[in-house]
Amino acid sequence: MPTTCWAASSKRPHPNPLIKPERYVEHAYNPIHRRYEYDPAGELSRTLDKLRGETQYEYEANGQLLARNTGRVVDGEEFRYDAAANRLNFNTSRFDHVKDNRLKQWANHEYKYDAWGNLIEKVVGIVRWQTFTYDCENRLVKTETMADTQVESTSSYQYDSLGRRVAKQSE
Repeated sequence: MPTTCWAASSKRPHPNPLIKPERYVEHAYNPIHRRYEYDPAGELSRTLDKLRGETQYEYEANGQLLARNTGRVVDGEEFRYDAAANRLNFNTSRFDHVKDNRLKQWANHEYKYDAWGNLIEKVVGIVRWQTFTYDCENRLVKTETMADTQVESTSSYQYDSLGRRVAKQSE
């Protein structure tokens, strides 16, 4: 089974083969905990979350994520890929190519991009959307969230001379 180079370094087998790659994060006093379980290939196979419940993950033979199942119809996701390992866009009864490597629609979300590939608008349903503004160096400088034609929140971002984000101001 081929493994991508970025994933290979994170899948080192434990020196003791009797130890399974599982992580338990559970404290009696903590109302939030999550348990992670991995398959023999090192892929995440299941999470148990006190808040969200159980989530199972399925993978193709090449290690690409095939599905995320929560047991609830509205939360499950399926993923498909073309021969070049590009993710395909799921459209009701068939999978389409994601044109220009930009996801335009998923479930009840719509996405719009500028000519440089920056996300400029995200619409959820018919009553909620976000707009994103970038500077000449493609750095996010402003976000605005609207709900029912009312401005819900606005955030501005500032960068230093090296292009690192150094400030966020929200209203």
